[in-house]
Amino acid sequence: MNADYMLWKLINQNLISALYSTISPSILPYILNMQSAQEIWRMLETKLQPTNHSRVIQLKNALHNLTMGDSSMQQYLAQIKSIVDSIAATGSRVDTEDILHYILNGLPIAYNSFSTSIRTCQSTISLYSLLCSEEINIQNQLLKDSTRDNSAFYINVRPNMGRGNSSFNNRPS
Repeated sequence: MNADYMLWKLINQNLISALYSTISPSILPYILNMQSAQEIWRMLETKLQPTNHSRVIQLKNALHNLTMGDSSMQQYLAQIKSIVDSIAATGSRVDTEDILHYILNGLPIAYNSFSTSIRTCQSTISLYSLLCSEEINIQNQLLKDSTRDNSAFYINVRPNMGRGNSSFNNRPS
């Protein structure tokens, strides 16, 4: 036999063995009788194409419906990155501008003014650092507001205590 053919046959058998070892048991019966790695790849492509398309739709739907909720900004952005990476692993992609819109649409109401400014910004920005910074600003503002509310409560209540103008202290004896 020809040396080139023998080399091809050896490489083909190695590829088939590698494919057998990595393919899930549910798919394995479809490829066991195939003689070349090329045949296996073609069958996998036709067999898995509808599943792949369905998975992309499922992932894009998850991305569309993802909200920050009670997550930290880092957790929220990590979830988005994970979904986008999963979409990329299917061979599909999500446009960068679409990712930006998914991120902004999933933010809580407290981020509305921030989201508006980002949507109208004309320059390229580092959204990750801006969002983390905005999260800190919002948390600080909420802390200030809650401290201010509590101190106003104590300021209004304490001067009346011990002044003698409560209805209990003004009763005739």
